[in-house]
Amino acid sequence: HSRTSFPVIPPSAKGPVSINKLPDELLIKIFEYLVETEVVDHLPPWKLYKKYKGWIRISATCKRWRKLTNNWASLWRDIDVDLDLRALSYSLARSGQTTVNITFHAPEVIPAALPLLRAHAARINKLIVVALDEYTISALSPFLTSVPLPSLTELWINTLPHGTDFEVVPNLSPYLVPQLRVLEVTNLRLNWYSPIIPRLRRLYLGSSPGQDCL
Repeated sequence: HSRTSFPVIPPSAKGPVSINKLPDELLIKIFEYLVETEVVDHLPPWKLYKKYKGWIRISATCKRWRKLTNNWASLWRDIDVDLDLRALSYSLARSGQTTVNITFHAPEVIPAALPLLRAHAARINKLIVVALDEYTISALSPFLTSVPLPSLTELWINTLPHGTDFEVVPNLSPYLVPQLRVLEVTNLRLNWYSPIIPRLRRLYLGSSPGQDCL
């Protein structure tokens, strides 16, 4: 296992080191532990909780912490998107050039979010979309099948049940998603001849016709 090295804190003759003297790297490590994530319930529609980022609240403790969290890109890489796209825009700006993990909890905003996704497509590592309907999946599909996503390793597409007619998983190209290794979908029909299948390390098909979890 690799070990993370931190700057040496000189011992104090008067007792414990003040938290104000802790190096930035150590503070960030502490802040990263203040993120709570619930286990995913795979029963459709997926039950996904937003990550609780405790460091956002404590960053208001002082100017140093606020400046540190605002400018430390890795703290902003996990992005939960509801009806307000400002969180997406703000987090993409703060995350700099790091890869990002984006979860859409409100699918109706996806059409409006596509310009932002295109602008940062090269940095998207994980993309989760929940409770898509026929309108939103038709808006998302062209993005997934025409825009290069060189960093994408995981794609989760959860659609709402709509009778016996199943949409087909977007025709993903290995040239556009060369790093894709995890694909999780529900209520979608999979093209088993897709060249993306042999590259996957995990494939989940929930409530898909004639298929189960693999």
